[in-house]
Amino acid sequence: MAVLPKISKGVGKFLIAALGLVLFAPLALAANPLIQNVTVSPTPFYSNVPGQNAMLNIDYDYNTGGYPTGAVIEQIMDSSGNVVYEFGAVGADNKATGHYQLQWDGKCNVTYNGAPCTNGSYVTDAQYKVNISSQTASPPAAQYQSALFNVAQTAASVMTLTAQPAAVYYKGTGSYAVNYNIVRNSGSAWKVDLKIQSLGSPDQIDVGQVVTNDGNATINWDGKINNADAQVGSYSYDLWATSSVNGYSVESNHLTGNVAVSNPGVPGSTVGGLTATPNPYDPANGLINLGYTLSNSSGQSSINAAVYAQNNMNSALKSWAFNNQSNGANMVTWDGKDAVGNKVPDGVYVFQVGGVDGNSVITNQQSNFTVTSLPPASNCAGFSDVPSDDADCPAITFVKSIGAMTGNPDGTFAPQSLLQRDQIMKIVLVSFKQFDQQTDYCAGVRPFPDVGETDWAYQYVCRAKALAITTGYQSGPDKGFYRPSRSVNRIEFLALVLRNLSGPLPANTVASYDDVPTGQWFTGYAKYAYDNVLFNHPNLFPTNFMVRVEVARVLFKLHQMGQLAE
Repeated sequence: MAVLPKISKGVGKFLIAALGLVLFAPLALAANPLIQNVTVSPTPFYSNVPGQNAMLNIDYDYNTGGYPTGAVIEQIMDSSGNVVYEFGAVGADNKATGHYQLQWDGKCNVTYNGAPCTNGSYVTDAQYKVNISSQTASPPAAQYQSALFNVAQTAASVMTLTAQPAAVYYKGTGSYAVNYNIVRNSGSAWKVDLKIQSLGSPDQIDVGQVVTNDGNATINWDGKINNADAQVGSYSYDLWATSSVNGYSVESNHLTGNVAVSNPGVPGSTVGGLTATPNPYDPANGLINLGYTLSNSSGQSSINAAVYAQNNMNSALKSWAFNNQSNGANMVTWDGKDAVGNKVPDGVYVFQVGGVDGNSVITNQQSNFTVTSLPPASNCAGFSDVPSDDADCPAITFVKSIGAMTGNPDGTFAPQSLLQRDQIMKIVLVSFKQFDQQTDYCAGVRPFPDVGETDWAYQYVCRAKALAITTGYQSGPDKGFYRPSRSVNRIEFLALVLRNLSGPLPANTVASYDDVPTGQWFTGYAKYAYDNVLFNHPNLFPTNFMVRVEVARVLFKLHQMGQLAE
């Protein structure tokens, strides 16, 4: 190789000029993106705090490395690296250099194979980490992963009434008692509050007591407000509990109702026999007759009647007032319009009647009825919200005929409404003729701590537990509990139903739907559903919650297969 001689600075300049070359200053290359100053708090993180906005806060600084924007992915991962939550849009978001703040409420928005994580539900108690990464046109990418931290749900106490409180409290006759049961779930001491509030004035009082044990208890109101006897009238009660759990103020469910305060020794006037004719009511066909019967009246009764929307009992749509009413049947007519003349939409409405007779309160009574523009002749199985030509009408008719799904008190079937665990249990037992209304399956024993004698599904859950159709939760924060009010996903539903079949189920090693892995506890159930097209191929979407019409379809298909007798 020839060695070039060293060229002096002066000669070099001459040669460059002679050759017509032009020198430029070197271009500044863009730097790699940077993710810095990341903070994640609080850790451990406690989610699912009723009444509070419990959030995991994530702060970080992002530098694009000189580019106008950079692609950034922000995620929450489990300890195995599976993504359970992704911030922003799915995939990368373009962001400029700056400081960014993220908040996570502990819920999933990504569902992955084999994970008990449903879109919109809280993640299970486990360890998780924050993952932030950025890729520009010039590798390498910037990557940040936090250390693993614990995430746990904060379980509120569950309260149930052990007996319905008295509808009338007579002044000066002692205390007004509310009997309840509390399952604390977390925390040690819980403060139980009973608020009594007048429905006609700002008068109210809050009675409190502290409980440190699970079980039955009683809270008493002495009948006084501001140290004076409560005035005759209608009141509401609200019972709930609060505690400090994991640094949060946690609130239980609320138990609410009404109570009338009356003078003792005064004959009690009553209303009853509430009727709505026709029901369902179509305003296009004329008026609806709303009737009631007044008993034990002194002849001086003042009656208030009103129509409310079922989901808003705070404001009457239409009201009537009558003075000096005597005993007997009475009726008001309604044209299906509110107080300003607007036609009310289809739905469920409440006819309520109450009042006073001298110094005695006439306790409010109410009855539901349905407003619908659907002609009854076109209904499926008598349900006001399902046309007779609906593709699912045969399935809905079948489940009604066997008593498994008889619809709602308002005459609707509500095809797209979710079903709870206690409701599904009743449907399954009735469908497979595993339940006798005359039999006591519980013998006074709770099947689970959160299912008591006053619960409508008490006997059904006892029966299902005895048949091993359900065992309750076996692990996690709900271990030992049944959680009757939770929605049921497709896998849980298939397990509850198919456990009643007499024949063997496919093995857990056989493939079926594209989104169902083999080797899982539910794989055999999914394979049976796949082979018999209980759900359409190619995906099962195993964590989707069941709605009423889907349950009807599956039961009807099993009936057509000869697995479910009528």
